[in-house]
Amino acid sequence: MYKKLLLCIVLVLVALILSSTGCVEERETTTLRIGFQPSAHHAAGMIAFEKGWFRDAGINATVAGIYWGGGSPEMEAMRAGEMNVAYVGISPAINAIGHGLDAKVVAAAQKEAQVLVVAATNGTPDWVYTKPSDLEGKTIGTLTAGSIQDVVLDSWMNRMEAEGRLDKSKVTIKYMGIGDMMTGLATKKLDAIYLSEELTEIPVLAGY
Repeated sequence: MYKKLLLCIVLVLVALILSSTGCVEERETTTLRIGFQPSAHHAAGMIAFEKGWFRDAGINATVAGIYWGGGSPEMEAMRAGEMNVAYVGISPAINAIGHGLDAKVVAAAQKEAQVLVVAATNGTPDWVYTKPSDLEGKTIGTLTAGSIQDVVLDSWMNRMEAEGRLDKSKVTIKYMGIGDMMTGLATKKLDAIYLSEELTEIPVLAGY
């Protein structure tokens, strides 16, 4: 069902375009300051640090930060100079580059689906999703506007509305960080969250 309902994301590596003068031999060594989000999609880079693979390859690299708010805040941090390489979803990267960030997408790193998790009480779902119109009257939490989750969810809702299967105006989308999503489910302020699969295991295991 999720393959039809929830589109895939492409996680990419984005690097600042570093200007240089003179010949190659005169270039200074650049330290890669890499930004991540707390997601299994970013695991390859984190494992590379854990195993010392950057060091073994002769690459100077540090972790610039872990960005819990999603791709949009991460791109703002890149714009502010906090990092020169980022693991990030393609939509925040394109948006930032389109608004003047001097950067380039250099590699695709992950392709994976997002999932919808409904609020529950002691492990029993408060409501059951069977069709797009079930979302009407519901409040759904997801990451910041322009994040890959926002773009995919909004695109899907637009398509469902065009097919007459959903009145998008009756669905409330709330943008927030991961912690606030978990709290929102636990306190019943959210009816569902839309997030990458491994993070949605948190409320599932907690029973809310």
